[in-house]
Amino acid sequence: MSVGRAKAPGAHHNVCPECGSVGTLIYDYVRGELVCSSCGCVVEDHTVLQEPEWRIFGPEDKERRSRVGPPITEKVHDKGLTTVIKMRDVNRIRNTRLRAKMARLARLHERVRVGKPQRKHVTLLATLNMVKSKLNLPEHVVEEAGRILSKVFTTASSIRKTDIDNYVAAAIYLAAKRHRLPLTPKDLVKALNLRSVQDVWDAETKIRFKLGIKVKYRPMKPAEYVPRIASRLGLPGYVQMEAMRILKLAEETGVSAGKNPIGMAAAAVYLASIFLDEKRTQKEVAESIDLTEVTVRNRYRDLVERFLIEIEV
Repeated sequence: MSVGRAKAPGAHHNVCPECGSVGTLIYDYVRGELVCSSCGCVVEDHTVLQEPEWRIFGPEDKERRSRVGPPITEKVHDKGLTTVIKMRDVNRIRNTRLRAKMARLARLHERVRVGKPQRKHVTLLATLNMVKSKLNLPEHVVEEAGRILSKVFTTASSIRKTDIDNYVAAAIYLAAKRHRLPLTPKDLVKALNLRSVQDVWDAETKIRFKLGIKVKYRPMKPAEYVPRIASRLGLPGYVQMEAMRILKLAEETGVSAGKNPIGMAAAAVYLASIFLDEKRTQKEVAESIDLTEVTVRNRYRDLVERFLIEIEV
């Protein structure tokens, strides 16, 4: 029997009408009955369960399984509240005259849906969705980036076309930091074909200080970059665990204080690969996370000298 003390339809104050006991009503989900656990009285039967018949494991499941239409999203300029006439549905119409009429309506609807003032906003979000598919970004990060870009468009609608990619990269980077996703600016430079990382930093500065858009986030920890580096190098899980242990010791002893977290993570993975006979070169480790070999070497020396580790070559 699947039972629970959930609120059932028609239950008033959880009081048994037969014996007057308070807090003893139990809902049987299998039989659809509301039963008093004290006297056994069936208070209600054949009740309709108001909850969904599926289990929800996260906010994305709740939105995806909703029966009230698509959820509000920040990935499109109108938040997904307007209807869309798809040409693939129009082409299925057999009546030639009706199909031509619906095609004209679809074109007219598209022009009305996106007015001239919103075109840059649409371009910003279209670029965001393109980068999402390239980098396989999670939905919550894309939604946060779309929210930032909407604020950017509202605050500074006169955005130059040449700056659109820079703003998108900066918004994704801020959203990734907000949700603690180990994404580097160089990843965004490659995805958007930007000139340099400085373009991302300049756009981030404009968003945070000139436009005054506040994005709360905590600095990334070195351990959060370890799975990504190890995955790109094809290292097994026990190497990741060893790198995590090294970084924990480095944090406890203050070695990682003030250091670049990406560099510390790369050095820990390199050191762990040596310990466990899964060695990768410093060049391979540096290229996996877009660092220079000098950075990896310096952070590696910090760890070795601090913990007095002897490495036999």
